[in-house]
Amino acid sequence: MSTRSISRLFALTLLALATGLSSYAGDIVGRIKDANTDRYLPGVDVKIPGTNRNTTTDREGRYRFVDLDAGSYTVQAEYMGYDRDTKTISVPEIGSVTHNITVGEEVVELEAFEVEGYREGRSLALQQKKSADNIRDILSADSVGQIPDRNVADALVRLPGVAVQMSNGEGRFISIRGIAPDLNNVTVNGATVANPGVDGRAGRAMPLDVIGSAQISQLEVIKTVTPDMDAQGLGGTIEIKTASAFDREKGWLVGSLEGAYNEQPEDYGYRAEIQWAERFGADRKWGIAIGASYEFRPYQNDAVDMRWDKDDFLTDYDNDGIFEGEVE
Repeated sequence: MSTRSISRLFALTLLALATGLSSYAGDIVGRIKDANTDRYLPGVDVKIPGTNRNTTTDREGRYRFVDLDAGSYTVQAEYMGYDRDTKTISVPEIGSVTHNITVGEEVVELEAFEVEGYREGRSLALQQKKSADNIRDILSADSVGQIPDRNVADALVRLPGVAVQMSNGEGRFISIRGIAPDLNNVTVNGATVANPGVDGRAGRAMPLDVIGSAQISQLEVIKTVTPDMDAQGLGGTIEIKTASAFDREKGWLVGSLEGAYNEQPEDYGYRAEIQWAERFGADRKWGIAIGASYEFRPYQNDAVDMRWDKDDFLTDYDNDGIFEGEVE
C-alpha cells in the first residue's frame, strides 16, 4: 500500500470518527420526586420506548441518558403505586436537556374513605426492592414510625426471614434466615458498626435497640451481597441509612413527643424526638441534617428463684416429708 493510500485511509477514518461524535452529542438528565412529600424517589424505572435505553434513579432521584442523536424522544417513568408518566423531549445536537418529573400530581375524585399515611413509604420500599441487583427487603422511615415503641429491631422483624431475640420484652438482636446474630453484619451508610459489648456479652452481635431512629431514613435487610460489599455476613447484612438533606427538594423540620405507662414498675416513660434538614449555598449543593432523640423506658423483670441450703437439707423435713425453703 502506498503512502498516499494510507493518508486517504487515515483521513477517512478521522472523518468517520468526527461524524460519529457529532451524531451522539445530546443527553437527557433530570430528577424525579413525589408531589405529596417533596421526596426524591430512588429506584424509579425510566426508559425510552422503542430503544434499549433504560435506567433507574439513584438515591437522590437522578437519572441520565447520554450519547443520544439529535431529535425527539419519548421518556417514560414508572413508579409503583402511581400512574405512568410519559413526555416527549427534544434533544439538541450539542449539550443536554433537563427533564424533571413529579409523580403523584394526579387528582382523582373518590367517595368518602379512610385515609392512612402508608402508601408513600410502602411504594418507596417495593420500588427499590424491584429494581435492586440482589435480594433485599426494605423499610422506609415512615414504616419505622408506625411501630409504637420505635425500636429498630421490632421494625425489622416484620420483614420475611427475620427473627428477633427479646430482652426485657423488646427486640434487641436480629437473626436472619435462622443464622445467629453473631454471624450477621450491621452497617451504617455502608460502614460496618462494631459491637460495643452489652451485658458482658462479647461477640459480633449488634444490639439494635440502642440505635436512635431520629436520623434513620431507611432500613434494609440484604440477603445476598454485591461486589461492592464486604462478604462478612453469613446470614445477611442489616444496612441502616441515615437521613440526608438531599433526600427532598426542600428542607424540613419534624418532631414528636410520646408518653407511656408501664404497669409492672408502675412508672411513666417518655420519648422526645426532633429532626431538621436544610440545603444552602448558591446552587443549594450544600446541606445539613441533624436529628436528636431522648427516651426513658422503665423496666421491671419478675422472676422466681427456688433454692435450698444443703447443710440443713436433712434437718428441715417435717412429718409430711416437706422441708422449708425460701422463695425470692
